[in-house]
Amino acid sequence: MIDESCLAPDINKNNIHPDAEIYGASYLSGEKTVVAAGAVIKDSRLHNVLVNANASIIDSIIIPEGEARTHKCDAAGRWVVTGAELPEIGAATCIEGSTLVNTSVGESCVIKNTYTRDVRLGPENSIQDAKIVITNTDAKVTVTGPTEISESWLGSHTTIDERGYLEGVFSNTFRQLEFDETTGKLKVTGTIKLPHLSRYGVNTINSTNSGKILPQPEHKFTGFGPHQGLWTITLLNHEQVELGPCCWVAPWTKVIGQSALPHPDDESLVNDRQFTYLMPFSIAGVGADSTNALVMPGELTLGYGPKKRHGAWVFTYAPDLVIRMVAKLYTALTPERKALADTIVNEAIKAAIEITKSMACEHQVDLSLALEQQPRGWPQWIGKTYLLLKAHLENNLWEFKDGKPVGWKLEGTCWTHPNFDKITAIQPDALEKQISEEEIFATDDPIPPANVALPSGELHGTGDQPEISPEAKVSPHAWIGPGCVIGAGCKIAAGAEIWNSVLSGCLVEPGACVWRSALKNAKICAKATVRSSKMNNSSLGDKSLLECAEINDSELSHQTTASAFANIKETRTSCPTILGGAFHHTECDTVMMSMHMAGWCKHVKILPTTFEHEGKQVTIPAIPMIGGGAQLNGTVENPVEMECSFIASNAIVEGGAYIGFGSFVIGNLNADEGLLPFTISPGGGPTSHQLGGVLVSMSNIIITHFISWTYQAVAVEDAPAVAQMVIEAIKTGIAAINWELSIRASGEAPAADSLYSKYKSLAQYSEAQLNSGLALYRKVLQQGAWELNFNGQELVFSSRKGYWTEDQGKTMWKVTK
Repeated sequence: MIDESCLAPDINKNNIHPDAEIYGASYLSGEKTVVAAGAVIKDSRLHNVLVNANASIIDSIIIPEGEARTHKCDAAGRWVVTGAELPEIGAATCIEGSTLVNTSVGESCVIKNTYTRDVRLGPENSIQDAKIVITNTDAKVTVTGPTEISESWLGSHTTIDERGYLEGVFSNTFRQLEFDETTGKLKVTGTIKLPHLSRYGVNTINSTNSGKILPQPEHKFTGFGPHQGLWTITLLNHEQVELGPCCWVAPWTKVIGQSALPHPDDESLVNDRQFTYLMPFSIAGVGADSTNALVMPGELTLGYGPKKRHGAWVFTYAPDLVIRMVAKLYTALTPERKALADTIVNEAIKAAIEITKSMACEHQVDLSLALEQQPRGWPQWIGKTYLLLKAHLENNLWEFKDGKPVGWKLEGTCWTHPNFDKITAIQPDALEKQISEEEIFATDDPIPPANVALPSGELHGTGDQPEISPEAKVSPHAWIGPGCVIGAGCKIAAGAEIWNSVLSGCLVEPGACVWRSALKNAKICAKATVRSSKMNNSSLGDKSLLECAEINDSELSHQTTASAFANIKETRTSCPTILGGAFHHTECDTVMMSMHMAGWCKHVKILPTTFEHEGKQVTIPAIPMIGGGAQLNGTVENPVEMECSFIASNAIVEGGAYIGFGSFVIGNLNADEGLLPFTISPGGGPTSHQLGGVLVSMSNIIITHFISWTYQAVAVEDAPAVAQMVIEAIKTGIAAINWELSIRASGEAPAADSLYSKYKSLAQYSEAQLNSGLALYRKVLQQGAWELNFNGQELVFSSRKGYWTEDQGKTMWKVTK
């Protein structure tokens, strides 16, 4: 059955098979659209899409938008993700309630209630709820969630079933390694393709944005280039994260990309110690919250240095992980390759031994020495790791047959082996501290569950012909497509386009687009786009984009972007914002970036930057960034207040806290804390704060985020003010510390209405902390490192006292001699 009213005039009807079913609110357009036999298309919007036999598409939006984008997942471009030139829906694929743009989907996939973009999904994928941006996948990928995957490549058999922001390369590559003593380098002697069976805990964050800048000519950074407009990103580099097959990432772990170097081949990759690569049978984050750099098989990594890394840890303390992983691998492998599962653990141990030899060469460690003779630090770490790995290999602990362990027995909750005494001779607590997979991955998620704004079947339109109330005012130059109910009180302007949507009491301005959405008492300003979303008692500014978002009782400014799982309630913005995750009871008076599903933001006041310059009060909408999984837990009485700053992924900020300009928040920030400008807060209270620390240890973030984004966001006439904001913030830090020191000297109570009382941590700092911060602020100010000038064409550094250098994405100020 084909309802002819569902076909646009530009459809070539010869491309529509008579045995297909096309009905309801469906609207197909584009001369390249093809629908094969047995396909079922109901309530769907398709443009230039190839639909193969027996595919089922229900109330979806599949429409190319401009040219398909290409994204390099790594600096060398070895992993490239490309959108689809002509979207194709594979045979026997079922798509429900999705919004797909420039998207191809392989055969026999199940896609439900899912926002995707520029995505090409392989065959036999099962995607239930996910925000997936520019992502290619191999076969048999499963994502449940809701979760988020961005600009990634997912190898076959990838399974992600927890909430988190997952970016990077999910590879199928197991590299076999050998240390070459003549060159002091690792050699890749072979590769084994494995199903990507790695496991990721709730709120795993893969961060490829560490604030590093792109390589600069002659390693010298001079300026920010011409003014190009909002969200122009000309400087920011992304450092690849590779997650190998059969590795683990514990809950609430941030995997941080570190190396900005291009790796044109495998050997350059494995010889880069800064490159963040979790190798097969490694694990990250148990007992900590972040990890980075190259991680060898069997190693537990919690960051840099021997105190934060434990070689052979998985084999020694977590045999349950290994045994379960091998069983999964055996099941996933094709029959002719199943024997590989029985040998893969020993292959991993051999690779780890070769890496250990490489590290021994690098640190000049003699592996023939007894462990007690090794110096402390890396030599002892390398020595013990080498002994443990050899003990595991030489005592046949990891023999398997048909995917099952030989010699291992589960006694209660502990795995034992007849030869395990060889391990406890080196690591005596290996049995008593053994940990299971359930223990590692058991965690409560404090973030309320996210929901797709408009699940399949929830929208009840009219079928093919729109229903328009006589009381509605609809321009004859608006397009009202199938499935629409335009209720009383609606005003639809010329050039507006509405399809399969239910509107009541709404104003839709010229050029606005509303598809597959439910709107009540909503205002959609000119040239805004709303897809698969809900809006109630809310307004959306011009040139904004809502995709799969829910907005209630809110006023969102022009050039707002809110995408899948955004849940916005009683929020007001006066500047362009990018909103992900939940924002409730929030006021934002500056441009703001929260792209990657911030965990929870409620009762937050996001403030512009104000300062006095040349006798005038200046207000700049400087841009804060809220990372994926972050929680801002304000209350009515004690909101979180913040200026332009960086709230790191998984950070937790309690109500009452104040975050000053340029600060960087990691871990927890409590209600009684208020940060001076450029303060690093790593968690642990005011004694851990590094006053002014961002100015020296994170200067590249000031350049890539605070200055660059703000410079592009403001009108060009405001660029001279942007040139002053860092220096003015430094002066504020100096004045605030002097204010606190004078109070302590006088013994008088501070005035409650002081400009500096919001920096609540001042009263908790020791005099040594205050004086150290004061000295740092003054030194940086005297150096002239942040002197900028807008010359009418571009924003440039103008100090004659020195210049900025760039090395592997990081910046350093060099004083001119």
